Amino acid sequence: MQLSKLLLSLPLAGALPTHPTTSDAALDKRLWFKNLKANAQFNFEPFLLQNIRLGCHRQSADELYSCKLKFYWHDPNSVRQNNVTSCTCSSEWVWDGVTSANGENNNYTTEYVTCLNAPPSYFAMKFDSFDSAQNFTLDLAHRYKDSENFTAPYIYPTTFAMPTLRPWVIERSETTLELFEPGPIKAEVVGVSD
Repeated sequence: MQLSKLLLSLPLAGALPTHPTTSDAALDKRLWFKNLKANAQFNFEPFLLQNIRLGCHRQSADELYSCKLKFYWHDPNSVRQNNVTSCTCSSEWVWDGVTSANGENNNYTTEYVTCLNAPPSYFAMKFDSFDSAQNFTLDLAHRYKDSENFTAPYIYPTTFAMPTLRPWVIERSETTLELFEPGPIKAEVVGVSD
């Protein structure tokens, strides 16, 4: 009796899908995203980020660094009716030079910081993740007026991008860490809301 149940279930086990490998899952995600983008109602151009500078300085090796990230941000999707299509964005925090988790030893911003505010339009940024000074992801949001591609009352879309930045070390010492990426870095728009 047990053997007959086992034999009956073998064809079902053979029909189960295999667990995708990491590369299969990544490929599926890329294909899904490509199809989503190709079939989307809007085809947003990526944000352009340039002159990305990250400077961290401290008086001595036993103190926390005082860090500042600064970059130029242009949104090519912002239509002609907007006076503001770009800005300079910056954020400051303290860091021990080692800790990647947000907290007392690395208090990078996890809340949006306004880079430029021209109501009702704005550019804002926050850190999504911080693995190191040479590998971090930002969450960028730009709200602007667009009556060419949107209809009232939804003429103020907010577009979002989440670029991973990997600036190059240009100076490193016990008290200084300077990184730079000239760009342009293309930050793909990954979301839109009204």
